[in-house]
Amino acid sequence: MLTMHCSGQAAECGVKYHQGLGMMLSNLEQEETWLQGWDVLDELIERKPGGYLLFSNYKEISLGEARDWIQAAAYENNKTEFDTEYYKGKKSILINKVPA
Repeated sequence: MLTMHCSGQAAECGVKYHQGLGMMLSNLEQEETWLQGWDVLDELIERKPGGYLLFSNYKEISLGEARDWIQAAAYENNKTEFDTEYYKGKKSILINKVPA
């Protein structure tokens, strides 16, 4: 389940969004996890286009790299956490994995 940690729209918050914690994932749950991660990422991009996509270490990545990474994280029994913050003057999306 996706959890929002602030009120308002996703890309307007400087607070974290993540997909829950604390479980081992079945194959179906892994697939649902990466699809949900893609949906959240797409929503964040749609609400604030033109920003950067970044790993938590601020490495700039493409949308394809972000999608691949979200999918790989799910198959490692991890969930995805998103932060939004300014980077190089643009509202950008940081992507991090957290244990399931």
